[in-house]
Amino acid sequence: MTIQSSEILMYNGKKYLFRSYPLEVYFKLGGRRVPFMVDTTACWRGYVGTWAIDNGELRLIDISGHIAEEPTKNIASRAFKYHIDYDDPKLCRRATIDAIFPGHDGPIFAHWYSAPIEAIDAESRSVQLLAEVKRGRVVSLKTEPVGDQA
Repeated sequence: MTIQSSEILMYNGKKYLFRSYPLEVYFKLGGRRVPFMVDTTACWRGYVGTWAIDNGELRLIDISGHIAEEPTKNIASRAFKYHIDYDDPKLCRRATIDAIFPGHDGPIFAHWYSAPIEAIDAESRSVQLLAEVKRGRVVSLKTEPVGDQA
């Protein structure tokens, strides 16, 4: 099984990587899922979300990936098998927050998300961020060196 691409979390000016997928929870709860193009087996969900913890809230601030247009919708979940010109607007378009949350370009408060987040500093890989999120609000948060069992 291929290790999946991490989501990105920004906190206090630092970039962290984490393997929780808040948008997948949103989609399971009935949120609008668009046909993301799966262009690599390392990202079966077809997108990478960039999140931020700001003022004690988890927010979606950006999304990267591609959304299938009509001629490619039936192959979106396995687009990695095809040679697709991702710059051709007739085939797909860049993913945007507005595509999932019409009328909004971000940041989006993650009110649907309640779960722990464990993230690692993207640059040094020596610091981890541990947060507990309840209905989008961060109820506890700490950073510590990787390997500490505080």
